[in-house]
Amino acid sequence: MHVTDITISGTEYHPGDSMYVEARIQKDYLDLGPYDLAMYVKKKTAPSYAWERVGSATGNIGLFTSSAVIPMPSFTVPSTPGEYYVGVLDTGNIGGKYGATVDEVLRHFGAYRSFTVTLPPPAGMAQLNVYTYPEDASIYINGEKMGTGSVVGYNVTPGIYKIAAKKTLYRDASTMVTVNQGEVIPVELTLEPYIDSTVILYAGAGLLLAGVAYVIINRRAREKAISAGKAVYAAGGELYHKVGDAYVKVRDA
Repeated sequence: MHVTDITISGTEYHPGDSMYVEARIQKDYLDLGPYDLAMYVKKKTAPSYAWERVGSATGNIGLFTSSAVIPMPSFTVPSTPGEYYVGVLDTGNIGGKYGATVDEVLRHFGAYRSFTVTLPPPAGMAQLNVYTYPEDASIYINGEKMGTGSVVGYNVTPGIYKIAAKKTLYRDASTMVTVNQGEVIPVELTLEPYIDSTVILYAGAGLLLAGVAYVIINRRAREKAISAGKAVYAAGGELYHKVGDAYVKVRDA
């Protein structure tokens, strides 16, 4: 039995709000069906051992059922503002082939989600919470750099704002948002890469495979073929970095 995924009731919370979580569990056909689920919360920046147990659910989905969605007990989100993870696992998986710790099991199955806790905006204000993917992009609000990866709990006056994200070798992403008094607006920006580094990897791997195929015909060419493949792979990586440097110079000129 293991948890394959979870859904949460929202991603933006204030201290004292309640969160509702559902866990999807999966089992082998001949498994008898008992589950012992535990729910954990951790601040994003906290170490891997800092998961705190906040709820549990036990039961049985039966012998002939392969999967089920289990509602977890609601819990009050942390009172300290910040970005957090919530995850659910079956306790029987800890210490087994899926991982020795709570963190390892949750990450193995990807059965965790992120959420943010912020203080409510002051009277007459609104709030922006901005997230980028990849998580190390620079965030700009109305042209001013405000942070990297995420900007949460940013209080603004009601109005229209341009939010942009930039990262070397990625296309800039931007959006316009209108915020009204008292609103808390989440904004997610996903940046697309200019050059997919996997292309370089596949090119080098492809040449190496071609060399291996050639070796089958002529064993004496083994070292030469592999050496040529490595050289092309290295040259591709060097070109990738040169393009990146050129992009930064042009963009910031």
